[in-house]
Amino acid sequence: MNKDRFELGKMPRLSIECHGDLVIRGWAETAVLIRSGQYETREDDNGLNITSHTDLKLNVPHETALAVQAVHGDLVIKQVHGDLSLGDISGDAVLASLSGAKMGTIHGDLSAKQIDGSLSAETINGDAVCRQINSLNLETVNGDLSVRHASGSVSLQTGSGDLNLEYIDGDVSVQQGHRDVNVRNVGGLLTLQQVSGDVRLRGGLSEGEHVCQAHGDIVVRWPADAPVNILATGSAIKNDLPLESVTEENGALTGSIGAGKTHLKLSANGRILLKEFRLVKEEWDAETDEDFAFDFSFDFNNLGERISREVEAQIGRISSGLEAQFGADFAQKLTEKISQQTEKAAAKAERAAERAQRQAERAAERAQRQAEQQMRRQSKWATPPTPPKPPKPPKPQASQQATPEEQLKILKMVEQGIITPEEANTLLEAIEG
Repeated sequence: MNKDRFELGKMPRLSIECHGDLVIRGWAETAVLIRSGQYETREDDNGLNITSHTDLKLNVPHETALAVQAVHGDLVIKQVHGDLSLGDISGDAVLASLSGAKMGTIHGDLSAKQIDGSLSAETINGDAVCRQINSLNLETVNGDLSVRHASGSVSLQTGSGDLNLEYIDGDVSVQQGHRDVNVRNVGGLLTLQQVSGDVRLRGGLSEGEHVCQAHGDIVVRWPADAPVNILATGSAIKNDLPLESVTEENGALTGSIGAGKTHLKLSANGRILLKEFRLVKEEWDAETDEDFAFDFSFDFNNLGERISREVEAQIGRISSGLEAQFGADFAQKLTEKISQQTEKAAAKAERAAERAQRQAERAAERAQRQAEQQMRRQSKWATPPTPPKPPKPPKPQASQQATPEEQLKILKMVEQGIITPEEANTLLEAIEG
């Protein structure tokens, strides 16, 4: 692999087209380091233009401005704080520790975390997982979307998969959702329109007008001490909140808690369930003889980061042995490959875990409906049936295999006692994603 160094100052501008995988990492030096099998460069008034015909790896100053025109493989960008624009990305995209990004089309999945500024995209054909970001503006997501811990607003025009939106300080707006929407702890205004599946809302909302429209069911878990004015319209409405001034007529219910200025308008073709939200985890709980409630909760916070830290800790223990035995180039190549696969595997693990949580919640709601139906048929002393256990999160699929050279060298290290068989297995699993 060719390696060249360009002294371009602290704030260079790069325009890039890559016909393989592209990995860009910020560093403290003022030079741009290029590693690629075959590439050309051209300088003009707009900066340095790089065209790579194979995989391309770059180290750039932290304040570099990047214009990535096209990537025909996967993309990884970390610790770059200049302006970032992405064109057409054929594979997956992993973005971490950036000031913001404006994206065109990502044909694979998106994993973004620790984004200080605005993140926008025209089309994401796979799933998208965003953590610890500022604001998010997406036009189309054809897979699932999961957003957790956003300090600004979240806006989506069209989502074809499930939507999971948690701990959003600003407004949340979804114009069209083709599946279920789960919302928790929104600090701004909530607007959910044309949701084809179910809507599940947990926690209170700020003062203002909030709207939820769903073709399926709407389940609201609201703090009993949080003021709200509710207008609900659905095929069937079940209220377990301590509402005052309740009126019910022609499939509509109005009521309020306190005298606040929070207005929540709910409209569903299916049922509307109004329940009390508790700060502690809810387990199987027969609150009364006529009410059987179930809530299932996973602790998946920072699951992907925990996976990454565990794998990287194992790699760190044996990286010096790799370098001493086979040289710096092979050790660096193997470590970068493992790091890239770990990022992708961690993002997939988070998506799989969240899908399992949504499936568990749907199974719990079905079990609750079945329990209520059976309790109406039995005496008030009847024992509710035991609902099915929620499914376990599926394991991410392997994305690639270790090369024969890598397998032989790792096995040789075991034979010579440099690493243990368990550490060799960790390396192989990380390489294979």
